[in-house]
Amino acid sequence: MTEEETHDDTRTENGEAVADAGDAVADAGDAAESDDSLDLSQWPLLLATAGLALGLCFSNRLWTGIGKSFPAAAIVSCPLSPGIDQVLSGLVLLCCCLIVANKFRLAGTITLFASLFVLVLFDINRFQPWLYEYLIIIFLCSVPDNRSHLSIFERSHKKLQFISLLLISVYFFSGLEKLNWRFLTIVGPWLLGLSHSLTTGIENDMTVIWMSASMAVAETGLAVLLCFSTTRMLGVALGTLMHATIFYVLGPFKMNTNPAVWPWNLTQITLLIYCFMNISDQPIFKINLKESRLSAFVMTVVALVIPTLGLLQLVDPYPAFSFYTGDVPTGKIMFEKSTFEQLPKNVQTECGFYDERTGLWYADTNDWLYLETGASAYPSFFCFRLEARKFAQDHPGQLVVLKLYSFPKLTKAARDHFEKFGEAAPANQLP
Repeated sequence: MTEEETHDDTRTENGEAVADAGDAVADAGDAAESDDSLDLSQWPLLLATAGLALGLCFSNRLWTGIGKSFPAAAIVSCPLSPGIDQVLSGLVLLCCCLIVANKFRLAGTITLFASLFVLVLFDINRFQPWLYEYLIIIFLCSVPDNRSHLSIFERSHKKLQFISLLLISVYFFSGLEKLNWRFLTIVGPWLLGLSHSLTTGIENDMTVIWMSASMAVAETGLAVLLCFSTTRMLGVALGTLMHATIFYVLGPFKMNTNPAVWPWNLTQITLLIYCFMNISDQPIFKINLKESRLSAFVMTVVALVIPTLGLLQLVDPYPAFSFYTGDVPTGKIMFEKSTFEQLPKNVQTECGFYDERTGLWYADTNDWLYLETGASAYPSFFCFRLEARKFAQDHPGQLVVLKLYSFPKLTKAARDHFEKFGEAAPANQLP
């Protein structure tokens, strides 16, 4: 063999090696693309992010402060409000778009959490139940996973298990929380369309009470059905029916109330179907805790410890999944007629009432905030006190009184007491 032939053979072998390497790289790229398409946690992440953005849009005045006279429950006061609120709200929507588009997703997620944290510090009422659940789901989908021996499909499947456990916890504890007298006689009949009032109950009709109780038991039963592979699809069907009914009742087709939760119910339906269809025949509690320590710890706290403490009324209702239960704390800001006349006309007309017992006018915090933002007030004594203090600061030299209500579990009783803000109140005005 001549020297020239030897060189030709060498070039041929090198060319074949380069081609083989190129094919290997292409195959790896195709495999990576295939693995990305098998990442089951992508859809829950997109759903939670889109739901968060829609919830913010449907309650935009709560977040931007535009057109809102209701006093903010601010842990940290911001002299630049509402301007900074509008900037941060816009930043949240931008981050949601980046996450959905899969552009700068890690930076977008971190900025999203930071912006929402600051916004909630400026007003606790922004810590809505749908926001809480969405943030947990986004966290579970975004937390780094170092289980290199598992494929992307297997790792994402584990994330779906955690999200499914979260949904089960929401239904289980929310149903248990509804087994109280105020839900059975007030909120339940209202949701069933048998009552048009959330202040007076139907206490003498046992049929209505049993119907309300069946709603609470069905929600807890739904959680139990979702736990087992043999009954899981029945649970999905029941959950879909429940959320579709709630959306119909609260939505634009009937009551046209509480628009902030409309996207939440539609998102819940989609999450239910997607998550449990993908783990339909898998044991949901079979999780290797050593391989998922951070997610397991977070889920233990948010899905078990906090809701259990909520049943004992030791934590705030929303983190304990106490939704539409009727026995959450409420507050009324009370003031003299001169202060009442300074409120916006729509607040005076829709939320202002006269209390003969004290000789003061008052506005229910939940009614007032809902009127202006379409969202419910965060049910916490701490939150109500911050609102009353801010109201007193905005009306210096005037009498401001806060009336707080609590509803102990397993009783029909309602406890109330008064707290004074601003000017000293006459003795006959504070029972």
